[in-house]
Amino acid sequence: SKGVIAVMDCTGHGVPGAFMTAVVASSFSRILHHHGHDDPAEMLTQLNRLVKTALRQDRDSAVSNDGLDAAICVVDRANSTLTFAGANLPLLVAEGGALRQVRGDRMSLGYLDSPEDYRFAAHRIDVRPGSAFYLYTDGVTDQVGGEAGRLFGRRRLQDVLAELADRPVSEQMDALFLKLSQWRGDQRRRDDMTFVAFRPVSGS
Repeated sequence: SKGVIAVMDCTGHGVPGAFMTAVVASSFSRILHHHGHDDPAEMLTQLNRLVKTALRQDRDSAVSNDGLDAAICVVDRANSTLTFAGANLPLLVAEGGALRQVRGDRMSLGYLDSPEDYRFAAHRIDVRPGSAFYLYTDGVTDQVGGEAGRLFGRRRLQDVLAELADRPVSEQMDALFLKLSQWRGDQRRRDDMTFVAFRPVSGS
């Protein structure tokens, strides 16, 4: 059996942001229903086209320029594999006591300058027992804080997750968000934060 795990970060706040979210959710649901869910790279390509069309950003006369970043994983439990594709969002993989990053393409979805025929790269990963996977939006790494008012950053995120690698993923997330809160201190939260951690279980 296969499952799809996706994280998407849309532009906008308030009503415009809610509208964008509705457009993206509807488009993604349509892709899953009509195009299947085997290839996350193809899903990103289709999502780019559908969002551009829905927002009428597939023409030079467009009055808006909105879009999103996205990361999609297709987990194949029967074959113990995970296939990842990203549009400006990465995947972190923890296995064998080490943490590594799989980069997504440096291309967002839906914007005026997002080519309709852009082909995203799919990354196939063997899922080993105990492996954990993490998807997150840039609101996590771009949080300002600490004594010097710096970004939390990708390196600090990876260091925190490496320290927590042996714990259940729910405990890892609790500990991470406690660290983020402590890092932020009195600073305001700059952006929405989404962080997803999961361990696929093999089986038919």
